[in-house]
Amino acid sequence: MAKNLADTDHPDVTFVFPNDGESTFATRKFKLAQWSEVFAKMFASGLESDRIIIKDITIGSFYKMIRHLNGEEITVDESNFLEMLHISRKYFLNTLTSKVYSYVQNYIVNSESILKYYPDIKKYHLTLLDNHIKRVCIRFPNEIIDNMNINCDDHLEMLKIILESDFLCISEFELYTKIMKMIKQTINDYTWDEVKGKLGKLIYLIRFPAMTVNELIQCAKPLSLLTVEQIMNLQLYVMEGIFTETLQLFPNIRPRINGMNQVATYNHSYTLKDLIPY
Repeated sequence: MAKNLADTDHPDVTFVFPNDGESTFATRKFKLAQWSEVFAKMFASGLESDRIIIKDITIGSFYKMIRHLNGEEITVDESNFLEMLHISRKYFLNTLTSKVYSYVQNYIVNSESILKYYPDIKKYHLTLLDNHIKRVCIRFPNEIIDNMNINCDDHLEMLKIILESDFLCISEFELYTKIMKMIKQTINDYTWDEVKGKLGKLIYLIRFPAMTVNELIQCAKPLSLLTVEQIMNLQLYVMEGIFTETLQLFPNIRPRINGMNQVATYNHSYTLKDLIPY
């Protein structure tokens, strides 16, 4: 059923929501203009009609935005946080973005929710949200990798986040074992060469040079992400510190810092500049 809402007795602009049965929301231009520079520029440039069509937002969420801007308390939850995030970035409403972020940092905090919502969250390129995703990935690498699929590019992006971290709560060999298990469970019809091609440079973000000789021997067992020559060269490095060209493949050969306290390096505090997309 169509809704016809208004927050003033003398509106001069009406928003129409065709995906909500042609529902409408009427308001005053000057109110929106003082809240958002997007609206200010829209109205300053002149409109062909005083009816504006909105196809990418529901009237319910648009009305929540208006209530928030009027200083009313609104609820952001799993059912609406993505749409509220979309609205906040579409109209550059930083206070609303902050409201959404408060929800995300308190409720999108485990492997299931991060894997589910990462594709939608990442597209906004917001520093504070990206850092939150990093914190969760670093805190729960086991659970996240267990639920990954090598066929999903978004999952490989999250694997990259984990592998680029200097702080993890598992050893390098445990990390390698987890990744190998995930690959073998989701490999489908790929050949092993295709698997290695899909992983690409992610292979060398695994810090094989930080493993022990015995661990490297385990990594040489079929199916291996490294060649026999690479394994032998790494053993030479671990045993005798001998440099080979194989080491050039690894951006970082230092052992990671093992423990949860270091995860706090990603500070939970933020400023308004963090709301600006990079």
